[in-house]
Amino acid sequence: MLPIISLLIFVTFSCDKDTAYPIIHNGTEHIDSSVQSSHLRKQKVKQSYKIHDDNVNGTSLRKINTIHEAVYFFYNEDNLIDSLAVLSDTSANAILLRTMKLHYLPKENKIEASLYDIEQDQFEMTFSFDINNKVIAISNKSYNKEMGVFFIYDGEILSHKKYDFGKVAIATNMKYDKFYNLKEYELYPQTEDFIKVNLEYNLNFSINKDFDIRFNSKEIKFIYEGGLNIIHLMGLNMGLGNTHIINKRIETNLYDNSNIRNQYLYKYQTDMYGRISERKILINEESEVIFEYKY
Repeated sequence: MLPIISLLIFVTFSCDKDTAYPIIHNGTEHIDSSVQSSHLRKQKVKQSYKIHDDNVNGTSLRKINTIHEAVYFFYNEDNLIDSLAVLSDTSANAILLRTMKLHYLPKENKIEASLYDIEQDQFEMTFSFDINNKVIAISNKSYNKEMGVFFIYDGEILSHKKYDFGKVAIATNMKYDKFYNLKEYELYPQTEDFIKVNLEYNLNFSINKDFDIRFNSKEIKFIYEGGLNIIHLMGLNMGLGNTHIINKRIETNLYDNSNIRNQYLYKYQTDMYGRISERKILINEESEVIFEYKY
């Protein structure tokens, strides 16, 4: 049985056609006259670097500018993700940790993913979706029908998620703001106390949904390789939302809000085109994860 809750999304390299990129001259970025800034803002992330994850109070222990993982994304002619590869760092001796190669089957409402993980070797996963490209299930044909990740919608709004990989967790009672940002939900895991999750947003900062990480946490991160929303890179969605950047995520005991399980604080930087170039996530005021994005 595959412990997918800690892995997914991982491949053979393929190249997309060249698109118009900023031209670099002597370390200064200039725009080719034929390229519109709106086009640049819509460009997909090609590389993501996880810079460090250390105790923020022990600055002497921090390895500034030491890359923990480098993710390389490749896109097809439809500007959907074709494949990705995760390396241990950017050195010549980097280890290939994970890969993913996608096979799109639109007539079957499926995307087949061929995956590799250094700890689990090769395996397959299937993403199933409806006529509106809402993802319905992520599973494997060799699993029984109850195993996988399952999504239930109320119209176009996600209302329930179920994770079943031998141990079950159910996310439900989802509440949204008027912009369809997910503000609150309850998580019922099989192995620990029930959890309430609250999310706070910056309503002055709308987000490219490639960066929507509403369900990302220390335990559940397999659809967020490199700090991006892989489902959205596939052209799929989890219903309406999220439309703005997350400022804070707080997990508490469902029946005791004073008992904080985890707290995540988010900060962002943008480039000259308004694209997110960096995201910092401070976890429990103890560790900090930084993602840098290259287009």
